[in-house]
Amino acid sequence: MLDIKYLVDNFDLCKDKLAMRNGTFDISLAISLYNQRKSMISDVENEKAHKNAVSAKIALLKRNKENADDLVAEMKSLGDKIKTLDDTLTEIEEKLTETLLSIPNITDDSVPLGKDESQNKFMRKHGDPKKFDFTPLAHWDIGARDNMLDFPTAGKISGARFAYYRGFGARLERAVINLMMD
Repeated sequence: MLDIKYLVDNFDLCKDKLAMRNGTFDISLAISLYNQRKSMISDVENEKAHKNAVSAKIALLKRNKENADDLVAEMKSLGDKIKTLDDTLTEIEEKLTETLLSIPNITDDSVPLGKDESQNKFMRKHGDPKKFDFTPLAHWDIGARDNMLDFPTAGKISGARFAYYRGFGARLERAVINLMMD
C-alpha cells in the first residue's frame, strides 16, 4: 500500500506512473479523503479541548457550590456531537484505507511497459525446467488425494481459499512452522 503522504507529495509522479499500469486508480479520491480526515481530526480535537475546558469550569463551579446545570446540559450535547464526529471520522478512515488498498505500487523506471502479461519480457533464466515422465499434480490435488487437506470443511469454517489440515498434513505444517521458529 502506498503511503498517503507520498501520494500527496508526489501527486503528478504517481498519477503518471499509475497511468502506465492497466487499470483506473483514483488517487484524487484518496487525497480528498485524506484532506477530509485531517480536517475532521482538527474539528474533533477542538471540540474535545473545548469539552475539557468546560468540564474543568464545571468542576470549579461545583466546588464553589454554584449552579452548573446549563454547562452540564451543554456538555451532554457536545458529547453527542463529538461521538457523531468520531463515527464520521472512522467512516472516512475506512474509506481511505479501502481506497489506498486498491491503488497498486508504482513501477520502477526499469520495468518495461506492456499492455498485459502476454507482453512481459523474459529477463533471465536459471537452469532448465525439470522434465517429468508423468503429469505433475498441484499441491492441493495431492493434499486432497492423500487426505492431508480438507477444502470442504475449511470452506464451512472460514470461507473460500482456505485449507483444513488433517493427519500427516497437519504434522507437516507444524514441523515447517517449528523449523522457522527455531
